[in-house]
Amino acid sequence: MRNYLLVKCFCFIASVFFINLSNTNAQISAPNASQNIYTPSSEKVAHIKVLEAKFAATNGGDETNVASTGTNYDVKYYRLELRINPDTLGGGTAGKYIRGKITTYFTTKTANFTVVNFDFGTPLVCDSVYYHGAKLAAGKINRPTDLLQLTVPNIAVIGTLDSISVYYKGVPQVEPLFNSGYRNTKHNTTQNYTYTLSEPYSSFTWWPCKSYIVNDKADSVDLIVSTPTGFKAAGNGRLVSEITTGGSVVAYWKIRYPIAAYQICTAVANYVQYPSPADTVIIWGTKMPRFNYLFPETNTTAAHTALDRDTTSLRIFSSLFGDYPFKNEKYGNYSFG
Repeated sequence: MRNYLLVKCFCFIASVFFINLSNTNAQISAPNASQNIYTPSSEKVAHIKVLEAKFAATNGGDETNVASTGTNYDVKYYRLELRINPDTLGGGTAGKYIRGKITTYFTTKTANFTVVNFDFGTPLVCDSVYYHGAKLAAGKINRPTDLLQLTVPNIAVIGTLDSISVYYKGVPQVEPLFNSGYRNTKHNTTQNYTYTLSEPYSSFTWWPCKSYIVNDKADSVDLIVSTPTGFKAAGNGRLVSEITTGGSVVAYWKIRYPIAAYQICTAVANYVQYPSPADTVIIWGTKMPRFNYLFPETNTTAAHTALDRDTTSLRIFSSLFGDYPFKNEKYGNYSFG
């Protein structure tokens, strides 16, 4: 079982586990001139080549003017309303189909702003776009490779807050280089499930967003995922509600910490929640829910014992290094991969 932290990993916990606390006087020798201080990984090198090709193909290779980067606006808020069914056939591939509505609030960074650019996988279909409650004319929607370019009425003043909504559907493209993007596979041999893994730049493969400028974080996000009954949808942030209507379950996750597009994630499976109801961890007076979504076959006593150690770890490390940084939302894991 691989676990993925729902709330932008409590990274220093993992780091501290590898420190040899008994060797407090160990010295770190300085590298000599012949040593390479930094050697990028093969994946990093490969992705640099991808970006260089992308930049070279647009505006004479000037990175600052690449349309997909969206340098002319600052993202403030995303609202993702998604329908995911791991058992649905789409494009001949079980569970790969997705449809949804993405609403983006942004502030303009240039005067006379007229074009909103989103990174958006070419295989996905833009059904329609709504701006100020009105449907955008087809001639105002342009689809270069892996882009969605939307022409809106002129916004004259820098710093203007505005919003736009995109309805879309389709079968997301495969990202084999980093084993990322929108994935559908099976657990326990026969059970379909779907998950997303967007690091570092793959969020555009399954929803329209600003994918390549990872330091432009949304101030907040609402993630709303509809699934058939029998599935649960995991997500970042705090679980506000989980409502069953007819044959569907709608999970509403609220994220109120700054977050980059690649960090927004979901997974849909026949999960079992442990503990249920959620445990509560008190971090310096703040009551924080702690729970996990497990595959039924991994919902074992051994797994419970291991996961229950998180409560102690969170308290100890928060007292030593400062509060767990997302204590107003939750701490949790879900199975995938």
